[in-house]
Amino acid sequence: MVEYNRSRREFIADSTRIVLAAAVTFAGIHSCKSGKEADGTTGATDDTVALDVSLPEYSVLANVGGTKKINVEGEDKPVIVYRIDQTGVVALSSECPYDQCEVGDLTGTKFVCPCCGAEYDEWGTMTKSPQGEPGFKHDLASFWAGIEGNIITITWGN
Repeated sequence: MVEYNRSRREFIADSTRIVLAAAVTFAGIHSCKSGKEADGTTGATDDTVALDVSLPEYSVLANVGGTKKINVEGEDKPVIVYRIDQTGVVALSSECPYDQCEVGDLTGTKFVCPCCGAEYDEWGTMTKSPQGEPGFKHDLASFWAGIEGNIITITWGN
């Protein structure tokens, strides 16, 4: 059996240091969140963007099949927002994971990278590998997205 020979004062001091270290770490991690804002959105908080489809700049997203790329602060490439059906929306990074080029607009049911030829379906799943790299299989990054009424909400992280 191990014996600990510490005074109450030492125990309290050590406990206080541990609690303070945890609080500082949590505050540091929380402050690393970036406040991303989409151009012309109705509102943005830390990692959330809200798009009002009743506004002219987002009206294409009011209809099933509507697609729009939006610029979001903190993202190198635009985010693709796609109205998949009446009650669903998909938000994808437009950055090809192979060569970091911006994929083209949705054509039919696919996005194509103009640099490497990789193809992705409307869910961001790679359906054709880059030219010369048959073993490379990486999907487009996706973000949580939902729609309620006229508001599409896209959330990063958490």
